[in-house]
Amino acid sequence: MLDLLLDTKNNIVMSEHKLEGFLYSHHQHRLEPNFKKNCAIKWLQQSHNNQLLWEVLKNIDALLCEHQIEAVILKGLSFLGRIYSNGGERAISDIDLYLSREDEIIIKKMLTKNGFIAHSERDQWEGDNFKSLWFTPPHWPCATIELHFDLFYHRKQMNIPGVRRFAEFQNIKLLEENVEMSYLIGHLAFQHTFLKLFWLVDVDRLYRIESDQIECAKMLSIAHKWGLFRAHQMVFYVLLTFFKTPLRQDLCEAFQLSKPALWKLFLTKKFLLRGRQSGVSYYLLKHMTKDSLLTALVYDLRWIRHMIKKNLATFFSAFEF
Repeated sequence: MLDLLLDTKNNIVMSEHKLEGFLYSHHQHRLEPNFKKNCAIKWLQQSHNNQLLWEVLKNIDALLCEHQIEAVILKGLSFLGRIYSNGGERAISDIDLYLSREDEIIIKKMLTKNGFIAHSERDQWEGDNFKSLWFTPPHWPCATIELHFDLFYHRKQMNIPGVRRFAEFQNIKLLEENVEMSYLIGHLAFQHTFLKLFWLVDVDRLYRIESDQIECAKMLSIAHKWGLFRAHQMVFYVLLTFFKTPLRQDLCEAFQLSKPALWKLFLTKKFLLRGRQSGVSYYLLKHMTKDSLLTALVYDLRWIRHMIKKNLATFFSAFEF
């Protein structure tokens, strides 16, 4: 599965990709003694942390039921008990919830009333303006809650797609299978340019479990509608090449995986392990993951504008007394 990308002699790289818990669960025999010990400690820490996050999620679910609001759990916690059999395998730093824009005012009032603390959005850049960051109240276990009111910065006012039941929760749901897979692909490639390997592990494991529920025509339609066709191509190519994921033939044909493409020259093991240190390759691939060059350029301009504002604010603050 992950064998072709494992570099157990470079512990720093494996740690950067947040794979210690996963390695301890599945590849202990390949770990040198000191790193194995570190992975065991990380596994225990993650198991404890994820139990606390699960309890927080149950408390949030009770609040949502009380206010008759539905939310969708994204990434992280949504995988526990589904693609990861124990809480120590997966590093999870926060709770990601996707809600309807119509519920934004209500949910923020609900959180404030119950002692949650909102993170200042003053310095938030435009690419994250569909999110809202909150911290649990003092009497709760410490956790960060990230509310999403859209799935992607370039697709605004999206209606919440099909959902399904999630574990024992009443008002916290899962995305429908095709939508969830496409969201994870977009998050990994379109938004973060393959930044972390543990996100690739998520997609690989989820596909292996839910491949029978994937509808090729529906996924292709989602990919075009969301501007994520190239992202799907790239992720599926990486899964085939480095994970040996048994992708169905209809998906391979629909996303034209056998077709020659310039981006395939850059999606190497070296890039997947040390992406941001790949210099020009990283910035080229960052743009190649987008279906539209205009989308990529707008993103660049917004980021440059944000950095200019941030640096100017820092500069002028030095003269304040």
